Amino acid sequence: MAVFITLGCITVFVFVFANLIDRSGGIQIIAATAYTFAIPWMTSDRFLNLVPWNRLIRGKVLLVHCLALLIVYSGVTAALALEPRLPGWFLLDHPRRGSYFSLCLFGVLLLLAYGESRWVMRPTGNDGK
Repeated sequence: MAVFITLGCITVFVFVFANLIDRSGGIQIIAATAYTFAIPWMTSDRFLNLVPWNRLIRGKVLLVHCLALLIVYSGVTAALALEPRLPGWFLLDHPRRGSYFSLCLFGVLLLLAYGESRWVMRPTGNDGK
């Protein structure tokens, strides 16, 4: 069952990517979608077998996730606005790994998702510990 959920998430992401990549604001929506899919993936065993849904649907977690999505959207928008001002070597697409710009943007979003997933999984006072 977990493999089907994982494949379903990948299918939805590919569909969103294919339909929004050339639209205005599409890259920001793709980044927010990937960020949202990354949180349960990082808090589980990487195949969504042991997702702690009881922690992921608490009110404070959802509020923090909405704030993080706002940060992701505005951060990607700011990065894309700065892109024309960056040096050419930073934007040059390498055949196997992409540009330094896309790698840095991906790295920042990955660090933000890792931070949120660690915050979700922190021990709380009412966990019985």
